[in-house]
Amino acid sequence: MLLDKLQTRTSKANIVWLNWPNTCAVEEVPGTNQKYWTECKYWMNREICGVKTVLRYECCEGFHQIGKNGGCFGVKPMTDVVKTARDLGATTFVDYLNEAGLTERLTTPGEAITLFAPTNEAFQVNTVFFFHLMLRKDSTNLGKISLHFVKL
Repeated sequence: MLLDKLQTRTSKANIVWLNWPNTCAVEEVPGTNQKYWTECKYWMNREICGVKTVLRYECCEGFHQIGKNGGCFGVKPMTDVVKTARDLGATTFVDYLNEAGLTERLTTPGEAITLFAPTNEAFQVNTVFFFHLMLRKDSTNLGKISLHFVKL
């Protein structure tokens, strides 16, 4: 959605975006779902596995463009951390939060919370025994886990 002129990767004039606030470069491999967030670095005529990449620019996470001006000055409203965790692929973790009764503590309006949540893939990699041991109903482990948070 950024300006069309940002989509062109060969003109020196179009590299002006580097000075625009809250814009990020995304390098894509055409024909695949592979994307690389390049931390505002760019490569001209780069190839990955013999395929030329396409460089495009978008608003960094948490920002959006206002009108057709350069840069991303608009700040997206915050969503609660549990919804964000679910949207980013940590649904198993969120299910465990719900089961433990911790969801409400993490969705207090107006509070800024940082949550480090394992993805569903991380749960699949670890042994079933470990999670059953940690999350047994008769275990005090959930209580111990729930006490390990920092309130700012």
